[in-house]
Amino acid sequence: MTIQKRRAEQTRQAIAESVKAATSKKSDRSIYGETVSVDEAKVLSEFYSKMELDIDKHSCKDALDSLQSAYKVLLKTFIDNIMVQVVEHHMLSELDSIFSPLMVESLNEEEIRSVAAEPSTITRQRDNLESRQKSLEAGHSIFKAVLRRSNLV
Repeated sequence: MTIQKRRAEQTRQAIAESVKAATSKKSDRSIYGETVSVDEAKVLSEFYSKMELDIDKHSCKDALDSLQSAYKVLLKTFIDNIMVQVVEHHMLSELDSIFSPLMVESLNEEEIRSVAAEPSTITRQRDNLESRQKSLEAGHSIFKAVLRRSNLV
């Protein structure tokens, strides 16, 4: 429960108790059977009597509410972390037997390529970038040669 919800619940409970304490029921012989009356002044009096006026006690209750809310969030985080660690442990615990050096050595070239190769889009992109790099390096060499011939360097 969030701090706001906890405080709202405490206020709702205090109001309900105050209204209940200030409500009186009278039985009569009429067709309605019972008359209910609520003393507004008594409701307010009861409600204010339930409010904590001691600043130290109020601060302690507020701190306790904050700690309980923080505890709830931290408990969820802790449980999530434990679950992730358990799953990772079980997924990775047999990895050394799946990809042992002996097993990898027994694979043929196509099997190794299917396990370890990068996607073809990345390979094409690398080839494209390498050809652009060669073109730029060749252009740089030509540019340097032209500068040397014109004695600008």
